Amino acid sequence: MRKLIIFLSLFAIASCSTLKKSSISPSDADKALHDKNYSKALSILENLIATYEANGTSDTTLAYEKAGNAASALGDTLKAERYYKMAVYHQTATAPVYVFLANYYKKMDNLSKEVMALEGLAESYPSSAEAEKMYSRLFTYYATTSQWDQAAGIWMKIPQDQKVLPLLSDWLNVCIKRKDTEAADIAAQEVLTADSQNRSAMLWKAQRFYDKGEARYQQEMADYEKNKTHAQYAKLTKGLEFATADYQSALKLFEKAFKMQSESSVALMISNIYARFGDEANSRKFRRLSELK
Repeated sequence: MRKLIIFLSLFAIASCSTLKKSSISPSDADKALHDKNYSKALSILENLIATYEANGTSDTTLAYEKAGNAASALGDTLKAERYYKMAVYHQTATAPVYVFLANYYKKMDNLSKEVMALEGLAESYPSSAEAEKMYSRLFTYYATTSQWDQAAGIWMKIPQDQKVLPLLSDWLNVCIKRKDTEAADIAAQEVLTADSQNRSAMLWKAQRFYDKGEARYQQEMADYEKNKTHAQYAKLTKGLEFATADYQSALKLFEKAFKMQSESSVALMISNIYARFGDEANSRKFRRLSELK
């Protein structure tokens, strides 16, 4: 919001005029707007604005949005944008003004200004219906520009019924980048529920199964090395059964992901798992494949 106000201050300085006071009044403009006589309304408002600015009175701030509304109704989006920016600068803009600006800048392909408008809406009217509709858009921009913490903050404000693909995929990536494994586990499952063929979610779950199995394997082996008794060996055998189950779950997902895209890092993981199973032929096969990519 602060960035947007600073940006718009340039327009506040440039909009001053030296016209004298006019006999027209705000009520005249309101009546014209009510009657949908937008040309008349805009003419009255522009005269009022010029008079107010020349006299340095605060009534100007209330006229900017009305002038923007009249200009927008007339299809003059350039003029509407100019007046709406002044309303934002004076902090009198309503939520629809921010929506107009965000959509206008999106159409103009000006991402930085679009994001500033969305941020202004989120800050000024966080609980508005307009903000709830726009949070997903702001989240996507944060996610695609690697602003992980900002994306996480906005995610919590997005209505639950909007949290569908591809938004869920972006959220999974945000969780992974923020190293929030618990949130990533939940997100990956939600993604796979919506799309069982989603490769990113598949790889995340595969890696988690592998890490769990490897941790169990290493721990059981270390414990047995310290205490090579019959009881410890029995514990080792049972522990390795759990590790093997996790390895198998990981292998199934890794192989499915590899069929979708033959990535060297995935081939190496498959090779490692087969090595744990003592399957040297398959381990060598996938190690060779990992070296070819």
